[in-house]
Amino acid sequence: MQNENTRNLKPFDFEAAKRGDPVVTRDGHTARIICFDRKGDDPIVFLLSSYDGSTECLYTADKQGRVGGLPNRSLYMAPKKKYLNIYRDSNFPHGFMVTEFKDKEAPISINWKDYVLLV
Repeated sequence: MQNENTRNLKPFDFEAAKRGDPVVTRDGHTARIICFDRKGDDPIVFLLSSYDGSTECLYTADKQGRVGGLPNRSLYMAPKKKYLNIYRDSNFPHGFMVTEFKDKEAPISINWKDYVLLV
């Protein structure tokens, strides 16, 4: 069952995480993976920093990203950021056009005349 915290999170992908794709926990912490080949049932070793960055805790997880007994520490793939460029365009019903980009620099480099907002 998905809740407020997991709605935008993709299931953990062991191979994508090994390639370096960002990983987070169910409760929103960024996980820093140390290794993927620890001996035993939980081959993933990762660190979590406290919100203020003052401490780090070490956890282990299985290949599905599950942390035994701590469901809020289970791993998920971090949501990918998307950037929206909003600009004036009288050819559209509400007078604005919205374009989605994966790269923050892409909409800025286009240099539309009536650029309004980058979100």
